[in-house]
Order: sequence, then structure tokens, then C-alpha cells
Amino acid sequence: MLLDFEPPVTRIDAPRIATVLVSHQHPSPSDGIFTMPLYTIALQQTQRHSLSIGRYCFPSRRDDFRDIGRLVVLPASVPLEIRSSGGLTEAVSCVFEREVFEEYASDANLYDRDIPAACLDLRHKGITEILARLGRELRSPGLASKALVESLGTAIVIEFIRHLDEQPKRGALYRGGLSRRQFRTITEFIEAPENCPSLSDLSELTGLSVRHLTRAFKQTTGNTLYSYIEQIRFEKGQSLLADTDMLVKTIAHRLGFSCSGAFCTAFRRFAGETPQAYRRRTRGSLAPEDFDPLN
Repeated sequence: MLLDFEPPVTRIDAPRIATVLVSHQHPSPSDGIFTMPLYTIALQQTQRHSLSIGRYCFPSRRDDFRDIGRLVVLPASVPLEIRSSGGLTEAVSCVFEREVFEEYASDANLYDRDIPAACLDLRHKGITEILARLGRELRSPGLASKALVESLGTAIVIEFIRHLDEQPKRGALYRGGLSRRQFRTITEFIEAPENCPSLSDLSELTGLSVRHLTRAFKQTTGNTLYSYIEQIRFEKGQSLLADTDMLVKTIAHRLGFSCSGAFCTAFRRFAGETPQAYRRRTRGSLAPEDFDPLN
């Protein structure tokens, strides 16, 4: 895999797919244009920046800037212009050659007008979990790492192509699902710092039954409402760990977990490391619970 990254980076190269873990401290603010020669699907493992927007730069057009989410797809050779507030970035990426994509892609076209915008904030629980698993492998490689990277990387490619294949079936965003106003109301309520809503809370907020709400959200976004809530809850947990001195058990309670153990299990599934390890790595100092063996 002939692809170079700026250090520090950890990587495992398989015959047609590579997985890399890149950590970089960006200036504040940070603007730039990035172009990857190969297809790249990247999962951000640090907290989301307060400002992080981007747009793909196609030869024939310039799209509007859009929010960049935790899971991003970079089509091969398409420049991505980014504006962010800077800070520490750590991302685990699956990188693969065009031939791997085309082997499974059939009629999928990453360069269609409507597809790339959605790739700046790809909401896909399956791909997120596989990339988190690859992140753990990069931090602590085990037996047959290359074979594992090849198989999990192939699974990511197939899951992504299946996601693309569903796009024409769903049609345009919001068609047959939630109205724009309903969708905005739901996402703003979930993403508010003080909120950790349940499906019942959102049902009461929108006046829709839970069944209708979950079905309409899936029609609108292609992903489940539950997975979206879990992703936002995880990002809030990252922010609280990095930006506050709250005990892990306090954060767990604030985010609606039954106990700190449930929060630690969920956080490790998403991030590939414990909340305490994440806090130490992002802050470079000991947190209060590091002195409490019973926490």
C-alpha cells in the first residue's frame, strides 16, 4: 500500500487495504485542503470540534460548507476543504484502492451530486463499530493482524457500498419520512448539552408514536434513531471527559447510564479505550478518579 502519512501514525498494511491511526495537533483555527489518492473512510476518535465544516471541491462545482461528523468518507483524488477550530485530532481510517471499491460497487457512484454531501457526516453504526475494532487492533496488534485488517476492511467497504446502494431507494432526504422542521427539532433536542432523551421523550416532543417516529427517522436518514442518540451521547461523554473534571460515575449518571460500569462498557465499544484512558490521553494529566481505586 503506497501511501504516506505525517507522523505520528500507527498502521497495518494488508495486500489491498490498510488501516491507520493518525494523531495530530492542529493549529487554532485550522483551514486547509486535503486530498487522498486512495478511498478513505475515517472515524474521529477525539471529541468533535466546536466548529468543523467542510466541502468537496469538484472541478465543475463548489458545494456549500456542511458540518463534518464523526465518520467521514474521502473519495479518491477529490480535494476536501476543511475549516475547524483546531485542536487534537485522532482518527482511525480504512484506506483502500479504487479496484477494491469497484469490485463490489456495481452502479454506485461516489461522484454523484447528492452522495458526497452525506459522506461528510456518515451515520452508520456498523462501520463505526468495525473502525473502532480496527483502532483497538492498531493500539495492540495480535496474531494475524494483516488478515484481520483485510477481512474487517473488506467488511467496511461492503457495508459502505450497501449504504450507497440504498440511496436511490430512499430518494431525496425527508421524502416519505420526517419533515425538515421535525428533523431539526429532534436533532437540536438530542444534541442540546443538557439533554439525554429517550425514545418516549422524543415521541412526546414530536407528537408521534414511538413506532411512527423510529420508522420515519430511518426513512429520513437511513439509520436508526437509537443509533443516532447513542452516537450523540458518546460525543457528549467525550466532551465531558476532555473538558471537565467530573468523575466518570457523575458523567455516566448525567448521560443516563444506570452505572459507571455500563458507561465504561459502551464508551469502550465506541472509542476502543476506557473513559479514563481517553481522558489521560486527551488531557495529558491524571483525573480525580485515577486516585480512587474503587471508581
